[in-house]
Amino acid sequence: MPVNRAKFHFDNTYAGMDMLYGPYVLYQIGDLSCEAGYQTFEHEQAVYEITYVLSGTGAFYVDDMVYTMQKGDLLLVRKGQMHNIISAEIEPLRFFYLGFDFVELSIDETDERLSRIYAGDEEIYRIQDAAHKAGVFIQSLCLSVHRRFPFGSADPATRAKAAEIMEKALVFADKLGVRVIQLAGYDVYYEPSTDESKKRYEEAMFWAASQAARYQIMLGTEIMDIELMNCIRKHLVYENKIQSPWYKVYPDVGNISAWGIDPLDDLEAGIHSIVGVHLKDTLCKTADKPGVFKDIPFGEGCVDFVGCLKKLEDLGYTGPYMIEMWHKNGQDDRANVRAAKAFIEEQYRRAMEV
Repeated sequence: MPVNRAKFHFDNTYAGMDMLYGPYVLYQIGDLSCEAGYQTFEHEQAVYEITYVLSGTGAFYVDDMVYTMQKGDLLLVRKGQMHNIISAEIEPLRFFYLGFDFVELSIDETDERLSRIYAGDEEIYRIQDAAHKAGVFIQSLCLSVHRRFPFGSADPATRAKAAEIMEKALVFADKLGVRVIQLAGYDVYYEPSTDESKKRYEEAMFWAASQAARYQIMLGTEIMDIELMNCIRKHLVYENKIQSPWYKVYPDVGNISAWGIDPLDDLEAGIHSIVGVHLKDTLCKTADKPGVFKDIPFGEGCVDFVGCLKKLEDLGYTGPYMIEMWHKNGQDDRANVRAAKAFIEEQYRRAMEV
């Protein structure tokens, strides 16, 4: 039987998003001093984990590999790998460990997250270097801050800020190696939508696509919770006018479904332009209810995930899926994310069996 006693074990597990450092989330830190022959049971690594050996020797099993570790050695175990440890009998292990994960970069309405695209070269290259060393690539950027600073605003200063943010985001993405920027499909949000605001938005999309072409970065318009951009077909009207290979669509099946639009039909109409897909649950808009576009637990809304995933598979879609969730203080984000991931994986399994 494995010996799982420790001479000393300090372990501190955090609540996920509360410990956010740039693109990293700190989940766990610990110090483990093993008894002779200490063993852990094999387990699937839930997050990335760096281990540093302070003293002693032991065997670290990672998938089909065995690493003999001693004082001064450092090991990275990636998320999803099978992992266990056996300490030596004569010189038992003592090691520090740190569990962390990456998040897709979000530039939202908060000043804190908006400041990310104003990072200097040193900070950008530090993030890039750390991501490459860990074997993780940040491929997309969620640029939802244009809800606060919309291109269609009646205020010239707000429009100027929108353009500045677009330019900064392109430079930031280019230096970081991000290939897709998801744009919020809002002409305006906190002010009335008018024919003029829609015209200004359209003109801005022509300009944004031309700027994106200079950096060879794809812009993907997200399907939103406003009528201007509530389905892929409405995006295609702009795409057909702009005629740029750098201006495409990033649909959210939850938002499409909440409008009562057939998502399977809509996905088929725009399959040639989809650069990514958001997955979330929503409540459908009705004659007497406005619809709910966020914070609906998976499985409790109106989205036909099996149907959508099956349709995308049949259409030959091989791009990324992103589960969209919101952090709430006092909740266990890790448990919520794991539950959501398990739900989507089950929906995908069922879709492949249909």
